[in-house]
Amino acid sequence: MNTSRPTDDRPFDHPALEDEWQAQERALRAEREHADNAHDDARLRSYRAIARALREPLPDALPADFAAQVAQRAALQTQDSADLMFATPFERFAIGLMIALFGLAIGTAVALSASTALQPVGDAVRQAVTWGSNPWLVALAVCLATSTALQRLARVLSPRAG
Repeated sequence: MNTSRPTDDRPFDHPALEDEWQAQERALRAEREHADNAHDDARLRSYRAIARALREPLPDALPADFAAQVAQRAALQTQDSADLMFATPFERFAIGLMIALFGLAIGTAVALSASTALQPVGDAVRQAVTWGSNPWLVALAVCLATSTALQRLARVLSPRAG
């Protein structure tokens, strides 16, 4: 139900809005007075039903352990979905075998076409070695590696809250 009637005495911008407001007000008044609704039209009956529903008290609040129940459900669903990923030892063996076979096939294909396939790899290695001889790049790499290692160490050694 629309409760946003203009605060001043100006009428609504459109006559249909004023009619709608009046219908809502009539329904609210009729519901308060418990008037007989035999003569109400469909719109008035629907507004009366809304007014009646709004007068009812709200349903009870969520249980006190609602968050714990939701977390438990989520944990069970996560565990179930993880268990279904590779349900049997046979599936784990079959996937491992397929990975090994594909790796062997790729290795064979690269070995058979080594002259053309490995040329870009060799060029990239030579370029990396050239960059590695630059002392500034080596210093940058050492600084980044030290910073990352110290951050991880601090995370491991920091006291955990909770």
